[in-house]
Amino acid sequence: MNQAQTIASLINKRLIYITIISAFIASFLSAAYTLVEFNFSIKPELLKKS
Repeated sequence: MNQAQTIASLINKRLIYITIISAFIASFLSAAYTLVEFNFSIKPELLKKS
């Protein structure tokens, strides 16, 4: 029983870490994508003005 609990806690910790890391990766990718899209949408406007 004790060994099963330690295995379960290890799996739980790993799942928590994976969830946190994937959330950070997702937010980073989302931010990068937003910046790239924003740059592409704003560059023609800046070129028109100059």
